[in-house]
Amino acid sequence: MLLKNKVILFIFILLFISCSKKVQINYHESKFDVIEKVTVNNPIVCQIKRKGIFSYEDRFNRVKFKGLLVKDCEDRFRLTVIGAFNQPAIIVSGDRNKLDVEKSEIENPEAYLGIFNKKNIDVILSILNYPLILPDNTYNMTVVDNSYNFSKGDITISVNENYKISKIKTKFIEIDYEYDENIKGLQTITPELILTVTFL
Repeated sequence: MLLKNKVILFIFILLFISCSKKVQINYHESKFDVIEKVTVNNPIVCQIKRKGIFSYEDRFNRVKFKGLLVKDCEDRFRLTVIGAFNQPAIIVSGDRNKLDVEKSEIENPEAYLGIFNKKNIDVILSILNYPLILPDNTYNMTVVDNSYNFSKGDITISVNENYKISKIKTKFIEIDYEYDENIKGLQTITPELILTVTFL
């Protein structure tokens, strides 16, 4: 009797599933429409004047500090490391080709200045022109959960439901973007370094 009841219940469940209306999410937007919205919602930023918490790590250095970054679209920059009592501890300025230490008030600035070799500066300045890459019609588009994924070769660009780029991944670099109304922060991982910036 128990076995008969289980068989009847199983048949009932199968009938219910087969007769139920199947719900499918309809992502009706074309790739062209999505790319257009992504372009509008991710204007390229190359000029920055913001305070932030900066965390940097490589094989030889690990530092975390509060600072003020000023950068223009020609990649000239000035970074002020803020120390005790909100006073400038180190001020570094330059571009992709040169670096000047304008001020250093700490005994061992090597941990900070070790960040600024030419290769690191190129990476840091590149990611601070954000987003690093925008998708275009040459990318393939797929929908995963509540995000659009664009892929081409070794590049993958993930876009959230607000058409903001949330992640860029290539063979050599991975960048995660975080937002409130504007960009709130980013984390970058390369084979050589990890950089996290949280804007204040």
